[in-house]
Amino acid sequence: MKKIVTVMLNYNYFFKVRSIILLLFLLLNTSVFSQEIEITGGFNISRMQEKYKGVIYTDDPKLLPGLLLGANVGFPVSKFFSVETGLIYSTRGLKCIEDPIPSLKQYFWRMNLAYLDIPVLACFSFPLKKTSVYLNAGPYTGIGLSGNIVQTLDIDNEPKEKQKVAWGNKDDEINRIDFGLKFGAGVKVNACKVGLSYGLGLANLASSHLDDIGYFHRFLNLSVAYRIKAF
Repeated sequence: MKKIVTVMLNYNYFFKVRSIILLLFLLLNTSVFSQEIEITGGFNISRMQEKYKGVIYTDDPKLLPGLLLGANVGFPVSKFFSVETGLIYSTRGLKCIEDPIPSLKQYFWRMNLAYLDIPVLACFSFPLKKTSVYLNAGPYTGIGLSGNIVQTLDIDNEPKEKQKVAWGNKDDEINRIDFGLKFGAGVKVNACKVGLSYGLGLANLASSHLDDIGYFHRFLNLSVAYRIKAF
């Protein structure tokens, strides 16, 4: 029975990934609207919202710095509205620094996760004299690529312990698929764009076997984009 469930979970995972890639491929190759291609990069700060039995128990969460790099494609529908998607490499995770006992100077724990994010955003532009201001919002899906956990017990300069993240649905694994909502705003000047966005993760990264525990991404992105082609 366990083998059947495992096969079904793997099938559902690959079906979701294949569907996402197919949808993106169709968007990139559609000729209904003109297309604008942008190269984007930037930084983010992230944390995780932790829940136990539905109650948020994250106490003084630390922010983890990360980076993002990728490409966006815009499909203008009108002068004021467009649909945007893309492929974005993004890192985010969780950082914890505590002083649990007097003999332990400091306990440091960090989880770094790398994702391939695929957003689909509705973008509203408001032209000004030489610039334009925009607002965007919509869902995103993140596919986990890699990750590691670093732990340090600061006693007599004890070395760090580092291990790879295990993706999956077991008790000690992390769900590979992340999804949620993104909200952003920014300014466009000629071919350049500067934006700030917030990601609200809705996918529980903890195993489905752990009914009382939940981990959800929260991240803030600061990005700069440059339009390299429009057709």
